[in-house]
Amino acid sequence: MNDQSVYDLIEWSPVNLMLTVCHGELIGVNFLRENEDPPREIPRDPEAAKFATSQVQEYLSGKRKSFDLPLTLHGSPFQVGVWMQLRQVPYGQLQSYSEVARAMGRYGASRAVGGAVRRNRLPIIIPCHRITSKNGPGGFTGGLDIKKALLEIEGVTLEDE
Repeated sequence: MNDQSVYDLIEWSPVNLMLTVCHGELIGVNFLRENEDPPREIPRDPEAAKFATSQVQEYLSGKRKSFDLPLTLHGSPFQVGVWMQLRQVPYGQLQSYSEVARAMGRYGASRAVGGAVRRNRLPIIIPCHRITSKNGPGGFTGGLDIKKALLEIEGVTLEDE
């Protein structure tokens, strides 16, 4: 984060969402558990983050299926390519890491795709919660309970295996 970053919080059960913006672009979405507070060095500015919080609140209430937010992505060209591919996974559908790799023309790169998915700083907006392993639900930066809750918004029930 830099000295121009600000955030706002969205209260949502089971976590609060911290949306960080800088120069009018969304740069981070973080999940804050009950006992977690936002970093003190980043000021809260609901007005500056309103463009992002309004769309995320619409998604959480089931009224939005995609986002049209200005984003800042920090990653390698491969990671950014994976994140752009994740944005193509339709609302309410799941894909495996290997399916994402194939869609990118990178057969056999499912582990590398998994690494890029783990480094996604914009969960929900770049819908890594829609990505599963071949043999189960896969992981999620916010925890499996958050992944399941997000998928339930989209009408998907994720089974543990």
